[in-house]
Amino acid sequence: MPSFLVAASLALVAWGALAFGAVYPWAWQPLIAGAGAVGAAGILVAWRRGASARGTVVLWALLAVALMASLQLVPLSVSLRQALSPASENFLLAHDLAYSVSPGPRPLSLHPAMTVRGIVLLFGFSVWLAGLARLFNLTGVVRVAGVLAGLGVLLALVGIIQLALLGQDVYTGMRIYGFWKPRNVLTTPFGPFVNKNHFAGWMLMAMPLVAGYAAGLAERGMRGVRATWRDRMLWLSSRDGGRLQLVGFALLLMGVSLTLTRSRSGLAALVVAMLIFTIVAARRSGSVKLAALSPCSPS
Repeated sequence: MPSFLVAASLALVAWGALAFGAVYPWAWQPLIAGAGAVGAAGILVAWRRGASARGTVVLWALLAVALMASLQLVPLSVSLRQALSPASENFLLAHDLAYSVSPGPRPLSLHPAMTVRGIVLLFGFSVWLAGLARLFNLTGVVRVAGVLAGLGVLLALVGIIQLALLGQDVYTGMRIYGFWKPRNVLTTPFGPFVNKNHFAGWMLMAMPLVAGYAAGLAERGMRGVRATWRDRMLWLSSRDGGRLQLVGFALLLMGVSLTLTRSRSGLAALVVAMLIFTIVAARRSGSVKLAALSPCSPS
């Protein structure tokens, strides 16, 4: 059952990415419903098997954010709303004809329907996160990282090939997958995502996990290898070494596709993520070397 739920989660991740970034109701509604169902099932299965409840603090923090957001839906008097959000009055008078004619109690949210959508998404993904945190205590994350690396390669190839053949200008006829026309022709898609920044964001979330997977493969594989170039090259020609090369190639391809989006925020975040990963990896490498040189370590 835990393995099935993890596989279902990976299918949901693939659906969200391949279905145009799940920006349309027919895509995000089944995504959030599936995420909530899998998360709730994961919590139940892990509880029955006695798995540790990691991530509880994070879950409560996210639910607190959802609660605070829901307070924006409570209708407030004109005077109270003006005191809490003075700019909202001018906005409503300029853009809401009914309110400008007859001012009355209104919530702080300028678009209540969108606020409700955001709360639903936050709650569903929070439950999913809590379920996965418990399921991974039972199944591990190695296979998940490998599958995400493969999905990252697929998305990168779609983005690179589509950019080379069709470009990014929807206004002049570009189509996602060669047939899908986004509703907003002034948008700039990349790969299957309607918005190039969404593509960059997906890669930014996936690449650190894939990089950690590659670092784990290298650390585990190099434990019994002597520190000479010859022995290291021989290990790279082994089965485990070949797996590391494939993961490294996947990581490189994902980075190239992110760069091709020309998303300034995405590129800036990538640089920060690389710096953080380098620092963490260097510290961990130093700790591993110190442990190996310790007199108490087994020979």
